[in-house]
Amino acid sequence: MIARLYAGQYPNDVAGLVLVDHAMAMINRRPPSGGATAASPPMLPPPPPSPAGLKMAIGMEDDPNFAKLSARDREFHLWANKQVRGKADSPGKLPEGLDMLLDCVAQADAIDKDQSHPPGNKPLVDISAGNAPPLPPPVVEQWRMKYAELHKKLLSPSTNSKELLAENSGHFIIIDRSDVVIDAIGQVVQSIRNNSKL
Repeated sequence: MIARLYAGQYPNDVAGLVLVDHAMAMINRRPPSGGATAASPPMLPPPPPSPAGLKMAIGMEDDPNFAKLSARDREFHLWANKQVRGKADSPGKLPEGLDMLLDCVAQADAIDKDQSHPPGNKPLVDISAGNAPPLPPPVVEQWRMKYAELHKKLLSPSTNSKELLAENSGHFIIIDRSDVVIDAIGQVVQSIRNNSKL
């Protein structure tokens, strides 16, 4: 989300972009202020409890591959999470991290609508997760359709864009399939250096 906002606010400082499962961050939107005057994009229903024996990864530490990170990286990640999660939230107020995410999504939506500095042919790779969350079949199909729609929207601003699928990966692609992320960065760098299509 930060990379996408930076690219929208400082387009002349960005030569290319790699988004890693960014569509997940875009599934939810803040309800429009002042009632139902503006139509908000369709949102998925809240996920039901995971079926017996299946655990949905909420934080990176819930991902099975989190244990493969170095002890120092795991300790730093857990410490950083405590800095946010440790803060008391006011009753009726969204958790701080979610509140900030929804603000960022709204800013990114506004940048997309403006389009005074479109990305043109700057290389853009969007990496999507290969594994759907453990949800009942009707809900997971809804999730797949919305997920595909959001990835298409992310790719559309650039005429030099592509989607990469990270097979056998959940949301935390950076630890499940870091090889796909590294490959995507390499493709973007080559496209910039050679002034070529991805």
